[in-house]
Amino acid sequence: LGIRYPVGGAGLSYGFTLHYGSQLWEYTQNFVPQNGEIRTAAFPVGGANAGFGWRLSLGEFWPGLDAEAGRFCGMCYVDATGARHRLTDRLHHDITGQAGRWFTTDGTYLRLKQITGGWEIEFPSGEIHRFDAAGRLLEIRDRFTGRVNITYFTDSWMITDSEERTHWIQLVNVPNYGKAVSSLSLSAFGGTNFADYAFTYENFFVPRSCLDDYAGTTDTVQLPLLTNVSLPDGGSGYSIPLSSYFLQAD
Repeated sequence: LGIRYPVGGAGLSYGFTLHYGSQLWEYTQNFVPQNGEIRTAAFPVGGANAGFGWRLSLGEFWPGLDAEAGRFCGMCYVDATGARHRLTDRLHHDITGQAGRWFTTDGTYLRLKQITGGWEIEFPSGEIHRFDAAGRLLEIRDRFTGRVNITYFTDSWMITDSEERTHWIQLVNVPNYGKAVSSLSLSAFGGTNFADYAFTYENFFVPRSCLDDYAGTTDTVQLPLLTNVSLPDGGSGYSIPLSSYFLQAD
């Protein structure tokens, strides 16, 4: 959505892209003491902040498991596409780890360190992403003067950068996830102009994955389904009718 915004002169840039992921469910294995069997429970995938399966993000860090928040991966960096990169205390299995440092071993070569009040991840490009203690992204910076900052309010996010641009993301209450993006206002030409995108949802009772055979879960989950994204020109948009979602359990 919109353009990529260059920041500074060292190659730092950022943009807002709406991603749909093929993984819609998280799974846990649950022991049933009454019969000694292991049963599978399915939960809506975590990090979907623009409807079931959709996300609009600049990245986040999951410091620990949190089933209620849909985080079934601990010590994981989740990039803008939703891809997860687990961090461990060793870059290679035969190299002694460094105290207070964690690394990815999937070829992305990310390095995590804990700082006062949060976390920082260093990227091979030289970028540094700073997160609060809960893993929310607070800052993206280069090694020079380029900066992107994110400020969180109850029902909105404000994104500013060192080029004096300001963008806004407004949130709305939705079932299961709590909040979802309701609108995106991007800084446009002219200084005070904005390019506005609006998101429309329909709440729907979605059957759980057919792999779910655990008695402790309900047959359906009420979830927000993204049905439309309006564009700044006012006359067009992306329509995603309910018929485009496959909502059968098997």
